[in-house]
Amino acid sequence: MKSKFPELKHKKKDCLGNCKMCSREFFVQVGKSKVVCEPSAKKLYKRLRELIG
Repeated sequence: MKSKFPELKHKKKDCLGNCKMCSREFFVQVGKSKVVCEPSAKKLYKRLRELIG
């Protein structure tokens, strides 16, 4: 994402405080409160691309 969309702000954190969510599926927090989840990294990437436009 960083190389394809350098204009977007992003941060990488080890833990977002959503206990055990990372053991069930792939997720990313968008903004302050929206969490986007998908069962695979490939599907999560595709969904993020859709959100970006």
